[in-house]
Amino acid sequence: MRPRRQIIIITAFAIAMGLLESAVVIYLRHLFYPGGFEFPLSPIPVNIAVTEVLREAATLVMLVSIGMLAGRSFSTGFAWFIYSFAVWDIFFYVFLRLLGYSVPDPHHLDRSGPGTCTGLPDHDRAGPGDSAPCR
Repeated sequence: MRPRRQIIIITAFAIAMGLLESAVVIYLRHLFYPGGFEFPLSPIPVNIAVTEVLREAATLVMLVSIGMLAGRSFSTGFAWFIYSFAVWDIFFYVFLRLLGYSVPDPHHLDRSGPGTCTGLPDHDRAGPGDSAPCR
């Protein structure tokens, strides 16, 4: 297969996988967290959690398979895997954004200045290694 055709096909596959994965995440969020993410998160049933882990494993198997089919050696196969993983991951977030969803950002965190609840040390107000209190 010609290199140009190969990259177009692998890119299209990875983009389609990104759309599929974002659709699944949207469905899961709608079913299990219809009001949005509230902390602490409510646990999902064990059978759904196992299914989710298996789905993630299947995703990796599909991406590894692309690398194995496209590469002529281990290093080129690994490069194709990394490329397809990167395209898939980027378009997963692109499609989440286009479909009206985004990475959860807890609204209760104030990120406006010193003393915010970021989990990082606030050296202006706390001692070394201490985190500033959450508001």
